[in-house]
Amino acid sequence: MDQTSELRTALCPILYGLHRYGSVSTAIEAYREQLLREIRSIVRKPLPSSTDDDDTGSVTSGIGSTIRKGRKEKSSILAQILRALDAEDAERLFSAIFISIAKTLRRLKTQSSVLLDIACAVGNPDAEDPIQIQSSTIQSHGGAPNVAGNAPMLGILEEIHVALDLPNLLGEAVDASHEMINQILQVRSEQTTGLPLAYFLRYYTLNLFFVNECEAVSGRAGKSLKTIVNGHVQDFIKAHDDSESQTLAQAMDVDTWQDTDFTARDNEILKHIIGCDTSDPPAWTMTCRVWAPLLQKEAEEMRDTEDNIAKGKINGAAIEEETFILPHSAILYLEGISHFPRLMAGIPSMTPAIAVSLISYLQLFDSRCRQLILGAGALRSAGLKNITTTHLARTSQALSFISAVVPHVRNFVRRHAPAGPSGADLTGGFDRIHRAVQEHQDAIYQKLIEIMASSARLLSKKALEVD
Repeated sequence: MDQTSELRTALCPILYGLHRYGSVSTAIEAYREQLLREIRSIVRKPLPSSTDDDDTGSVTSGIGSTIRKGRKEKSSILAQILRALDAEDAERLFSAIFISIAKTLRRLKTQSSVLLDIACAVGNPDAEDPIQIQSSTIQSHGGAPNVAGNAPMLGILEEIHVALDLPNLLGEAVDASHEMINQILQVRSEQTTGLPLAYFLRYYTLNLFFVNECEAVSGRAGKSLKTIVNGHVQDFIKAHDDSESQTLAQAMDVDTWQDTDFTARDNEILKHIIGCDTSDPPAWTMTCRVWAPLLQKEAEEMRDTEDNIAKGKINGAAIEEETFILPHSAILYLEGISHFPRLMAGIPSMTPAIAVSLISYLQLFDSRCRQLILGAGALRSAGLKNITTTHLARTSQALSFISAVVPHVRNFVRRHAPAGPSGADLTGGFDRIHRAVQEHQDAIYQKLIEIMASSARLLSKKALEVD
């Protein structure tokens, strides 16, 4: 408030002088041009290079355009530096740009309000406001004509309104910032879609907050920026699905289907999934709090359970009263499952697309199990000598575990899915998986019966031979 009052006091005699000599429009036009230059400078300033001069700013204003060789080289160098930023540095860069732009837009609205207030003072010397009285005093001492009355006040107000055109100026400022930011986002497209899950959710949230802030101030929807970010979201969902599926398939191929300790970290993941059918776990939503630093364990995105094993181990995964002894691939599968609803919680608008990927991921474990165990594919991929009843029992345990987990994930998707037929189709996909898993278990039971029957016949034959 003190700074605003000081600004009003300083501008009052200046604006009166400009009005007296008919230069208000010229001054306002210079102010508009300076503002747009400042917006561009704000975007350039935090870039990780010496970009203080106009030439180096061409990476954001001239990428892909026909410009002279020196600028192209500098653009190429800066683009390489931007692509080389790690996730944390990129987040700091975007935060610095977005916050500075938002503050500048807010200041612009305040400064415009001050200009219009002063215009009232210049045109109304009889007002009681101290600044207006100061303006009146300046007029009398400077030999200015008496500008009392409404006509002069309306004249200067109209002149400032027309010259400033605040809605248009705010829109131009937003468009100028978005145009340059879009260039940076496009340069880092490949790196963005390859971010770890936690960092991508923060990237999306940061852009969402910035677009909403710009729209609240200027009324501009920021369509171009939204289009780029939405494209990154779609690309990330596909890349995330491919990465999770590939990781799971590789782990299953080399799995020997032996008992694996279910650690405290694994148990925490299971608790999140069990509780997600009624509410989103805080651990999933905290990632999107871009005003707070990312937790170290989130930043590392470790898959190596050796670095995360707590001192107290638990042997099996407990759901209500039942305990499941699981192979390694089933525990990895649980972690992979948790990433999909976490992504939905961070980007609710993309729930249908993410749910389709999740259903495909759930089906992968079932189909791959059939190939490796019932189809004996593990003999080649994992080097097993034969498929034993132990392998079948562990597979059956894993499938029972999936049957217990899937309903909770389905309820989570139901809460986030849009109403109508599309939402019903998504939940129907989980029901089909549940039935497929049950059929798979029945096939394993039949296989166990065949093995036991074969063993019984062999023992009976040997017994007869002994007799």
